[in-house]
Amino acid sequence: MTSYAFTIPANTTATVYLPVTESVISEFTNTEAIQYEGMEVRNGIPTAKFKAVTGNHTLDIQNGRIIAVTR
Repeated sequence: MTSYAFTIPANTTATVYLPVTESVISEFTNTEAIQYEGMEVRNGIPTAKFKAVTGNHTLDIQNGRIIAVTR
């Protein structure tokens, strides 16, 4: 996976789990819209856990790291 796009409806927040390794998330920079909350195993798969607010978001993996984009 190189990109994950998602939309959070108005007046809500969401928890997003992305199946990646810790090395990909190590340099992630939180934004006002997306906050990294740590690694968690879901269904036996290591995932990065994010809290996201209302909006259209994309988590891109570029050069071995995750970058958050909100439109």
